[in-house]
Amino acid sequence: MQFLALILAAVLCAPAHAGRHATEVGVVGTHIPDLGDAPAAAEQLVAMLDELGRVTPVAPAELRAQIRGHEDLIIEGTYLGEGRALFEEGRILFGYGNFEEAIGILEGAVASLRTGAQTVPTSKDMIDALLWLGLARASIGDTDAAQSAYKQVLVRDPTRRLDPINFSPKIVELFDGVREQVSDLPRTRLSVASSEPATTFVDGRNLGSTPTLVSDLYPGMHQVLVVTEDGRRHAEIVRMEPHRQHKVQAQPLHRFPEDDGVSPDDRAARTERLYRALGTHMTSPLVLLAGDVGNAQVGVQLYEPRTGNFSRAVVANAEGDPISSMLDLLPTLAAYISEEGTLRTDRVTHRVLPLGIGHNPVLAGMLLDPQQPLIEVVTVTQRRSWGLWAGAVVLAAGGAAAVGYALSPEEEEDPNQGTIIVGPFP
Repeated sequence: MQFLALILAAVLCAPAHAGRHATEVGVVGTHIPDLGDAPAAAEQLVAMLDELGRVTPVAPAELRAQIRGHEDLIIEGTYLGEGRALFEEGRILFGYGNFEEAIGILEGAVASLRTGAQTVPTSKDMIDALLWLGLARASIGDTDAAQSAYKQVLVRDPTRRLDPINFSPKIVELFDGVREQVSDLPRTRLSVASSEPATTFVDGRNLGSTPTLVSDLYPGMHQVLVVTEDGRRHAEIVRMEPHRQHKVQAQPLHRFPEDDGVSPDDRAARTERLYRALGTHMTSPLVLLAGDVGNAQVGVQLYEPRTGNFSRAVVANAEGDPISSMLDLLPTLAAYISEEGTLRTDRVTHRVLPLGIGHNPVLAGMLLDPQQPLIEVVTVTQRRSWGLWAGAVVLAAGGAAAVGYALSPEEEEDPNQGTIIVGPFP
């Protein structure tokens, strides 16, 4: 029994990464368009980081275990993060009575959240922002503009009501008046078809598998999102008109929106939101950014979730071989890490590489590919009785999996045997 206790104590107390370098750098693939073998490119980055000797690279498979269960939160943070931040800023300004300024910020929030809905199947955030936009407009006496905002809410969510606790009687009356106007409008019909099995979302509502026919929509703008089982999607904003049936023929092509036509500043902002969202759910102290930055150049950079800091980027010409060019940059980037394993304070910047999120199939797989739970049952033999250890559970520190010990003896067979179940536990 003392021997088993020592073994369990060693498992619990041993460092999570004993024998490895102190600083881990997570590798989530490369953001390079039309890259032939993206997993092989990620392996090359891992191998080069390991060869440098200063850090321990963490491969995509291990990072996937770290973020398991948080994939949707990461995607939402990437595509809705900006709009949510603007929404909160607008609410704060409204609370201080800065109605005019709040209106401008809330309008930006609505626009950003509407764009985010092209990837994330929800309209809740946009509807909340519209409600506050209507409230702010009504607060300066612009009733018509307030009614316009409320109409956009009710076209998407006809059952929405304002509670009298958070909204004044005057605003509730205004909103109810708009709902009566909307309810008198004729309904329109929308049919959605897809060339392959997919799920249809209209204004954030899950309407099931395609083909889909919706007959209860009000005239106005509606957001249609069609998502296949492997995460490819088709997004479309449809202007519905009275007494007409509208059709959407979805052609899902990409897992994330393509970045063609997006400005470098917007790509950089989206990249920043992506890696901040990733870092929130990763245990690795550093994460590598790597990919095409435009103008036939590639770049690498580090993100430190603990501080929220990005290192300076290292950029070079792709020279027709972007992967080799990035590998050559890694020794310089590794020098930006201090002896304590943190980013050097003299190598920190606010500038983030303008990477294309839709050009990283390895990361897309981490976030969108379904994962099967890993359950393994192993029979072990122990010289002494398992009795006192029945039901004990050991959780591996810092790991995504747990080890559950069902150590009751097999009374009818061998009292020295027990069962260990290895796998993820909720």
